[in-house]
Amino acid sequence: MTAVMSRLEALRQRRLDPAVKMAGINEVYNRLREPEAVTYLVSAMQPIDPEVTQLILAEANRVRDPLRGAYPSAGVNASFDRQGSVTNDTHILAFSDVDLLAVNENFYDVETVQPGATYYGNDTTADMRRVRTSSVQILRQQFPTARVDDSNSVAVKIEGGALRRKVDVVPCNWWHTDKYVRSREKQDKGIKVFNNATAERIPNKPFLHNARIDERDNRVGGNLRRVVRLLKSLRYDANTRAGSNKCQSSLLTQTGGCGMFCSCRVNYASSTPGRLIMS
Repeated sequence: MTAVMSRLEALRQRRLDPAVKMAGINEVYNRLREPEAVTYLVSAMQPIDPEVTQLILAEANRVRDPLRGAYPSAGVNASFDRQGSVTNDTHILAFSDVDLLAVNENFYDVETVQPGATYYGNDTTADMRRVRTSSVQILRQQFPTARVDDSNSVAVKIEGGALRRKVDVVPCNWWHTDKYVRSREKQDKGIKVFNNATAERIPNKPFLHNARIDERDNRVGGNLRRVVRLLKSLRYDANTRAGSNKCQSSLLTQTGGCGMFCSCRVNYASSTPGRLIMS
């Protein structure tokens, strides 16, 4: 009973933001009159309060806007997008961070040679490093009291100061897959994330990942997201009691998980409908 109570309390703490006064009113655990274990299981399946989620996305926009304004004077031509669990509604933390994609628009990669594509003659590594170094400089100027961490090889992390959430700025470029060339659907468009340590550009398909979650969740009446949240919650709360909280489990698509930084794996086996495998 103590373990269940501890897990339920951990769930309460990670789902609420004290700054959002009304968020707790809609939480299931405040309405259920069931045993604690049942209350935990049902509550863990629920989405984070939409008002809290909007706050997370708003903080990403607060980081995006000064970058967008200052990039041109730094010689950077970039657009912005997002990836990660907040974008597909499988996040389980009121204080989830969000990946802000800073997409270099000077060039794009192709899967195979495509009609009309021309060779980009400039140094793509230098271009990508310019996006990253400019991001660091701009963020330090615009958010002087925040912590800007440039140590990660694929993301510039900013948190603290006036920001209420951590935001990871991820330099990348577009990847025009063969399927995207045919369909022109955003879900078929990939990105290549720049690794500053190795100068590699790592392929990823965050929009396809989200589209597959939508498709399969709709197929089973919303139960896919519920199960993903439950699995993530079970592992996160167990790790919290053990002194670690690094679970970022999600669905394993061909991109390899919920995003570039996923350390845990939940695999939706499409050949066996409804089957989830955690590894």
